[in-house]
Amino acid sequence: MQGGPRLGSDRRGASEVLGAIFVFAILIAAVGAFQVTIVPQTNEEIEFKHSTQVRGQMQELRSAMVTVGTEGAGRSVSVRTGTSYPAWALAVNPGDPGGTLATNSVAGAVELSGLAAVDDEADDYWDGGTFAFDSGYVSYRPAYNYYANAPETRYEPTVLYSTFRDGQVVESQQALIAGRTLNLVLVEGSLGGGGRVQAVDVNPVSTATRTVTLETTGSPATLEVRTGLAEAEWQSLLASNPDASLEDYTDNADAPDVAEIELDPGRWRLRASVVSLNAPATEPAAEYVVVEGSTDRTLDPGETTDVTVRALDRYGNPVEGATVHRDFGPDRATGEDGTVTYEYTLPVAGSSTELAMWIDSAGPTDPDTSPKKESVKVSTSDPVTGTPDASLINPGNGLVFTGATASDNTYTLEFENRDTASGADVSVSEIRVNYYHLGPPGGGPSISSRGDLEKWSSGVTTGEYEVAGPFATTDGSFEVPPGGSETLTMSFYEADGDEIDVESNDFFIVSLVFEDDSSRVYFIAAQD
Repeated sequence: MQGGPRLGSDRRGASEVLGAIFVFAILIAAVGAFQVTIVPQTNEEIEFKHSTQVRGQMQELRSAMVTVGTEGAGRSVSVRTGTSYPAWALAVNPGDPGGTLATNSVAGAVELSGLAAVDDEADDYWDGGTFAFDSGYVSYRPAYNYYANAPETRYEPTVLYSTFRDGQVVESQQALIAGRTLNLVLVEGSLGGGGRVQAVDVNPVSTATRTVTLETTGSPATLEVRTGLAEAEWQSLLASNPDASLEDYTDNADAPDVAEIELDPGRWRLRASVVSLNAPATEPAAEYVVVEGSTDRTLDPGETTDVTVRALDRYGNPVEGATVHRDFGPDRATGEDGTVTYEYTLPVAGSSTELAMWIDSAGPTDPDTSPKKESVKVSTSDPVTGTPDASLINPGNGLVFTGATASDNTYTLEFENRDTASGADVSVSEIRVNYYHLGPPGGGPSISSRGDLEKWSSGVTTGEYEVAGPFATTDGSFEVPPGGSETLTMSFYEADGDEIDVESNDFFIVSLVFEDDSSRVYFIAAQD
């Protein structure tokens, strides 16, 4: 008897289960393979591309610092400090990679020695000694999960380079030494903070609008740089410059290495600037002054000269708003170009004076070698005899003004008749005071600085007369024979009749009319 199918003989259900398990195992294996191969490879490529991008942005930042240091207009540069991985349906990513953009302050980052200024005034400051300049070094340090050979990229004065595990790559040529010009671009401020993108504002602090001409002294001139760049890279960077060479390189375990660059004898130009990163810019103080033009000038009596002085900071750049003091008038503040200009009129023939100008912490009593004080000598030669020239103030012939003294409110003027050829007396018929200048403490224009100065009188006129008023007739006693001399007293009063006290910087202008109707103008300042 044939029986039906036996229980347990159908295996189709077991096969389906085993197939499902097998497929699941394959899927798990594929996901695992994807997690350990495709995800790392893809993410490493993302990190590599980000590293390349950041190195390019660091070059932009370096370029911005160099440009702002010389042009003065601020710039902003964005550095993408972090990136992100793609999202996976089944795979898992670690945390998004990033990095740190930071500054590291280096004391004495650059040291310059053995160079003195060619300019006679600037060499009071640039005296051939050693000058140390601090600077911040800017670096980007990555924190990747996969790209193990990612470099740290670093800016030192004008040089950008990347350090890998197996060597260094110079990202930009150095501009520190270009021909015979030294370009120092120094950095202040600090960087830091989170986020994937960091904006860096580059602001001018001391802009290199001019250069300082220097000359090597007897000892070798050197430029030392605190550095992390290898000796071989410095040698390569300097190889194309025939006037500078790497003289020595010092490896330091716990501090930056030192590259000592020797500068060939002769003249060099220094262009130094300071920029600030993400920080308010504070202009450095003036450290020394220089005079524009000659410091030894010869003028005709009554002639005016412009005296321009420039205030400079420790980098040799102009300082705006610096207070410049002087011993021949009130203080003035420098303009945008760091200069202030004064006018000085030589009062009398045969006179000579030193005009002193200085900035804070120095004064006219300081030694002439003080870099914060300079002076200009203004003088004239003794007058000569000959035919009178009515176009001159304080003529050097005819009736010549030879000097004056002052006491209280009265000047005593001395005149000499040098017209000996004609044999005629010179007789003064009229006198007028055209202008009176009050020196310190008022220091301003006439007739208002110390009281209301309005009147004058003389020993050869009657009564008191207004300054800048009409001519006054003399009593005929002011008469000077050929080769002879005569004195004239003139006194000055305030509007209320009180006598003024003559100050050392007072002066006035007087016109004399002679009997032949000719006239002369004289610029009067007291010698004592």
